[in-house]
Amino acid sequence: LLVTSKRDSCKNNQSTMKRASYEAALSPVPEQKTLVMVNTFVAQTVQLLNRLSNTCESKLAHVQRRLDSVDITLKILEAKINSVQGLESTPAPAPVVSQSSGGGGP
Repeated sequence: LLVTSKRDSCKNNQSTMKRASYEAALSPVPEQKTLVMVNTFVAQTVQLLNRLSNTCESKLAHVQRRLDSVDITLKILEAKINSVQGLESTPAPAPVVSQSSGGGGP
């Protein structure tokens, strides 16, 4: 047998009444309003993603133009260097390695 006190019974009744009043106050949102909210969210999200995509494409196109410009400049410089007579047989200079005077290194 489960014996409950009068006090426990009152607490249960109070919590049940509170829950019922909350449920009554929280009526469901009409379907049409829900559809409008969802459609608005989707439309705004799509607009945001489209703006992001356009911005990224624009920046990538700018970087591509800069890379093309650098590539053309490099080809022009290579052609100028290759046009110098006798440069083909000259070895490239060795890299200069500076030594620090502080010591203490390996």
